[in-house]
Amino acid sequence: MKLQHTLSYESDPASVFAVLKDPEYVAEKCTATGSLDSSVDVSTEGDETVIKTTRKLPADGLPSFAKSFVGDAITIDQVERWGPPAADGSRDGSLKATFRGTPMKVDATLRLAPGGAGSELRVAGEVKAGIPLMGGSIESYAAEELTLGLDKEAEVANARL
Repeated sequence: MKLQHTLSYESDPASVFAVLKDPEYVAEKCTATGSLDSSVDVSTEGDETVIKTTRKLPADGLPSFAKSFVGDAITIDQVERWGPPAADGSRDGSLKATFRGTPMKVDATLRLAPGGAGSELRVAGEVKAGIPLMGGSIESYAAEELTLGLDKEAEVANARL
């Protein structure tokens, strides 16, 4: 299922990125999105900033057929890779997420650039569940939950800005 979502931030791209890569913010966004347990690692590899998180989320809201795959909680491993800034402060990146114990993944591009009241982060990609017959339903549910989570993350970031 295609995923396209734009988040708005109330500051310039350089200030927004300083928040997005702050380990304290990353931990806070994990908690704000319902994580029962999380780990955060922010590092630099060459000219890339790499943000890795592992989140354990309750499976309460999952459809019953999906809960049979994950049990009471689902663990999500996520990696964001951000390139260096352009002259206007914009950055391109990627997001990859896998859901342990499932054939599900998210693969998206990220673009942080000036826009709106300060900056916009565009997320474009695909949510894929390799489950015959039920895959479409799971993808739709996951895309909706991911969008809600991204909105919450932007809310937390804007509070820090």
